[in-house]
Amino acid sequence: MAVLLGWPAVIASLACASLALLNRRQALGAGVLMAVGAVLATPFCLFESVVLGIPIAGPISVCLYLGGAGALMLRRPRIALLLLVPFLAIAGWLATLVLNHWALLQFAKR
Repeated sequence: MAVLLGWPAVIASLACASLALLNRRQALGAGVLMAVGAVLATPFCLFESVVLGIPIAGPISVCLYLGGAGALMLRRPRIALLLLVPFLAIAGWLATLVLNHWALLQFAKR
């Protein structure tokens, strides 16, 4: 369960998105790879919408991620990257919170 909701899914999703954005020559393959990344990110996004207390944040993030997959299929990589930004921002913010909390716990042990 932790693999679907946790950081391994986010890392795999970001890897799929990065490969999709780098593989622009094959539009259909890049779009499918980005869509796989969106599917991998869906449980995490739904979980983070509960954590943030904003129930619409997760579904909107996933929809924009899927929109990025569509943009790649239409050979619009800049639009795809812009549609990926909300997911990157929320995941980066949550990662910052987790790492700061972990650092505080390490400091408190001393």
